[in-house]
Amino acid sequence: MSKVELPQHGNTIYPWPLWENGSVHRAKRGRHFHDISPESFRRSILLRAKTIGRKAVTRIKGDAVTFQFVDSESEDKTKPEERQARPGARRGDGR
Repeated sequence: MSKVELPQHGNTIYPWPLWENGSVHRAKRGRHFHDISPESFRRSILLRAKTIGRKAVTRIKGDAVTFQFVDSESEDKTKPEERQARPGARRGDGR
């Protein structure tokens, strides 16, 4: 079994390859990111998306950041939690 290489952002390592799969993810302060605010973590997500030539849809609610990496040309303008809640929609299928 091979190890997944986790790219660094500053002094922190985030599992970008796992998060870039097109699914909706929710990261909580204290569990997924520690020494920064939710707004700073959101900026890290947007910077990562730009670096890999994609876009990210984000939403901050309290100490949690909900986000999804999407292809630049197929960006869905709905909020990640609405996309997930649609009847018949599967997680990450973009419907």
